[in-house]
Amino acid sequence: MGTPSTQLRRGTPIYSPENVAVEPIIVKFNGTFDFPSIYHGPPAPEIDAAWDRISTDVRPMRMTLEEMRKAGEADSPSKVRYPDKIGGGFMVSLESAHELHCLNLLRKNRPSLHRNHQAEYHVQCGHDDGNMGLGGKPRTPLP
Repeated sequence: MGTPSTQLRRGTPIYSPENVAVEPIIVKFNGTFDFPSIYHGPPAPEIDAAWDRISTDVRPMRMTLEEMRKAGEADSPSKVRYPDKIGGGFMVSLESAHELHCLNLLRKNRPSLHRNHQAEYHVQCGHDDGNMGLGGKPRTPLP
């Protein structure tokens, strides 16, 4: 049967270096309306700090051409490359990090979001293995 982490890895549909670098865990969330959460409520210093921990300063990663091919990506001029003098490779990022960053901006600028738990729900779903898109900056010659 395997451990929960091996079961989670087997369920991942595509290759990603994340599969080896990040140890998956099973987390049970309580999505009821009155359950307290550090991510829920109107903008406030403590809530903003919690969101900032998961949505800011999330740096891109580097993949080799071999890793890109394993992930089903083809080499093309539109891919963002690191210069050879700093190790080469391709710049990639997890789509879930981008989604959390955007959701944090919405949360700060749309006060109505905190009233109906939409933001909290998306935090719980934001780390879904289905969101492992390989992001980049098209038409940008350097990272």
